[in-house]
Amino acid sequence: MEPYRIDVHHHILPKEYVQALDSIGASNSGGASLLTWSLDVALALMDNQGIATAITSISSPGVYFGDINFARGLARRCNEISARLISDNPRRFDAPRSKETGIL
Repeated sequence: MEPYRIDVHHHILPKEYVQALDSIGASNSGGASLLTWSLDVALALMDNQGIATAITSISSPGVYFGDINFARGLARRCNEISARLISDNPRRFDAPRSKETGIL
């Protein structure tokens, strides 16, 4: 059977995001270690669960840790990663967009 579900709450943890968090000592979320995320594992899980498309967002703990410049830079990198993920896999992934600009 063709996948038919839409996952509207699919967190991603790209390695660049995890590395940035490690660089400031934020290597866990709520006391739990950050999970390893990969495109291959995400697609396999989606296929196994009948998920055709996933709407992605960065996972907890987010991007702000008291330094606005760090947060802005990390948010930009995460948006670029998400845009590339969507561009490379347009039928499988999407992300929330601004109603005014259409930009991630």
